[in-house]
Amino acid sequence: TPPNTIIFASERIKIVHMVKAGFAVNIMGVILVTLIVWFLGNFLFDFSTFPDWAKPK
Repeated sequence: TPPNTIIFASERIKIVHMVKAGFAVNIMGVILVTLIVWFLGNFLFDFSTFPDWAKPK
């Protein structure tokens, strides 16, 4: 992104530091989305019931 390019071009921060920060943010995002789906998914989409159309005949 342009802000990342500007900061990198200033040579005050190395690309390794940017990668570490981005990786940490990505991991936190994955954990947050997983927890939201885990706790709110059942409430919003009723994951606990098996649909009638999917039951074997």
